[in-house]
Amino acid sequence: MKEYYFIINPKSGSGKRQKSIDLINEVFNKKNIRYQIKFTEYAGHAIEIARSVCNNENYIVVAVGGDGSVNEVAQGLMGGKSSMGILPQGSGNGLARHLKIPMATQGALEVLLSGKSITMDAGTFNGNPFFVTCGIGFDAEVSYNFSKRTTRGLVGYVKESVALYPTYQSKKYRIEANGKSVENEAFSITVANASQYGNEAVIASNASVSDGLLDLCVIKKYPKIFGPQMGIRMFMKNLHNSKYFVGTPTKEVRIKNCNNELECHGHVDGESVVTQFPIEVKIIPKVLNIVVPN
Repeated sequence: MKEYYFIINPKSGSGKRQKSIDLINEVFNKKNIRYQIKFTEYAGHAIEIARSVCNNENYIVVAVGGDGSVNEVAQGLMGGKSSMGILPQGSGNGLARHLKIPMATQGALEVLLSGKSITMDAGTFNGNPFFVTCGIGFDAEVSYNFSKRTTRGLVGYVKESVALYPTYQSKKYRIEANGKSVENEAFSITVANASQYGNEAVIASNASVSDGLLDLCVIKKYPKIFGPQMGIRMFMKNLHNSKYFVGTPTKEVRIKNCNNELECHGHVDGESVVTQFPIEVKIIPKVLNIVVPN
């Protein structure tokens, strides 16, 4: 018999949190389904909670929050028998949107109760596990600035992007993948397991979370005047048609900085990290069970 563990980040989606808890209690008590609700108390706590219940195939461990919360719960479940569910409550909800999990709590709960479990891949960014996207460049600098904000959400992310864009300078990197080594002056370098950053901003339109491959996505340096066009392309899901975009499926990527820089800001599932060159990104195939719509 299935048993559900809801792991809730109290700092994510605070406006919806109590309503979600009330709905969870209502639905699961009415159906007489066993469940527990656990709140995280510090960074990494969700990993510990998930790891403690990761080896029972009847357990569904639900990340209630955004992609950062999903990342922690998924880390705790990697390689285990339990399945992960998602109740999206974050700013972008990239993995949930890629998997077509409803943004409304009622719909997401229905998926948890009636959906199917698939086994998905993960990746590592200099050893840091990711399940959606990782990368360096403009997106990583925006994530770093965004991480210092007291308010989150799409509006905040857009404000940070607009503020940084006029002064941001592309950098030259050597990128090694699929046995080839190429130098590129890049605006951003993203390695994607899922198709989007979140909020339907699609960076890798053909990405699959269960094909054993990552998608290397390079946005080359382009004239600043084309910035709005590149943003529109992302939301229209046709960025891959731009002449400034280079995409290729791969299992491993190695990135070197051509300006003798030793470290830079990176992002892992939307969370800012400081990382060192050379950067190594690798696939971990079939490592996480996750509940998706039928």
